[in-house]
Amino acid sequence: MKANIEKRTFIELLKKIGKTIDNFSPLPSLQYVKMELNDDSVILTASNTTTSIVYLLKDGINIKEPGTALLKYKELNNIVKNIDGEEVKLTSVKDSAMVKINGKKARFKLNGINNEEFPNIMMDTTSQPITIKSDTLISLISKSSFATSDKLTRPVLTGVNIEGKNDRLLFTATDAYRAVRETLDIKIPQDFRVTVASEALSTIVEFVKDAENIEIYPEDKNLFFKSDNFTIKASLIEGGYPDVERLLQESTIIYNTTLEKDSFLETMKRATVLTAGSPLSVLTGPDSTVRLDFSAEDIILKSDSTEVGTFEESINDDIQIIDGRGDFYIALSAKYLSEALKTSSQQKLNIKFSGEVKPVYFYDEDEANGIKRTQIVLPIRTR
Repeated sequence: MKANIEKRTFIELLKKIGKTIDNFSPLPSLQYVKMELNDDSVILTASNTTTSIVYLLKDGINIKEPGTALLKYKELNNIVKNIDGEEVKLTSVKDSAMVKINGKKARFKLNGINNEEFPNIMMDTTSQPITIKSDTLISLISKSSFATSDKLTRPVLTGVNIEGKNDRLLFTATDAYRAVRETLDIKIPQDFRVTVASEALSTIVEFVKDAENIEIYPEDKNLFFKSDNFTIKASLIEGGYPDVERLLQESTIIYNTTLEKDSFLETMKRATVLTAGSPLSVLTGPDSTVRLDFSAEDIILKSDSTEVGTFEESINDDIQIIDGRGDFYIALSAKYLSEALKTSSQQKLNIKFSGEVKPVYFYDEDEANGIKRTQIVLPIRTR
């Protein structure tokens, strides 16, 4: 094996590949990256058992002798980042798993392992693909995965539920205190429903950024994402996903409003100055709680801390009432309310309130990608 690889290209690729490396894996071989040099390309393979990647590199390389090497990712990455010169020169040592890695003047020798020690990672697919634009897929992932749980007590909630049916693709996420449902009209060859860990999806985003179109293949135990340069296999989370459909159905609406996002978020910053760590937010972790008070005369955003003080500000300029009447108030997690707004694709969005202890509904649309989005946030009981 002998090749020269452009340093900058190699660094960028290893950075992406690193998201699928587990440096503490009980299976030592998964701390390595597999490099296969063909006549005109390099194929890099890495896996952490839940996410696997096979990447085809054709640009920025000069292959002189084909071959295969398995090198420990951490050390290889550090060498490539720090080596001098604009090219990284790789040469395998005859009758060993060692590889020479040379720069302009620097000389390294890195021990590897035998090819047989690396697991056989199957990337075969049998289903018909869903073809989707990369920008659309990135929007679906980034604006749903934030609502997943970070608690492993219910593993299925750490993932995004992805469903295809009736030529509609649905991305759903919930941590039991809020939920997001995204809907995209797209050709679906066969119905499917799977749950993929949000961590795996964040890795996928890093790779699809440079592609134009992505093919999604739903299989029995994995979900595959393919482009011209890579194939990513994401393992599925087992277990039944909660019935979010019922929560997303509107109950009786007390107030139907539109909200100016940026202006309201500035008000939210002021509201949380005094209240970080409010005891009212025990259900959602270390967070502030804010309260919205509606009346015939005004709409007030409030927050308070027994130890520090209070805040209130009129938000009539931020929220316009489409329909609603009577006095009403609701307490919400400031974090969840802010994230619901920040992930909106529109400056002005529709928000509906259904009661003091009932969900708040957020509606917006990503017109550029054709995605309709519904979010709900559950209120915090204050009495």
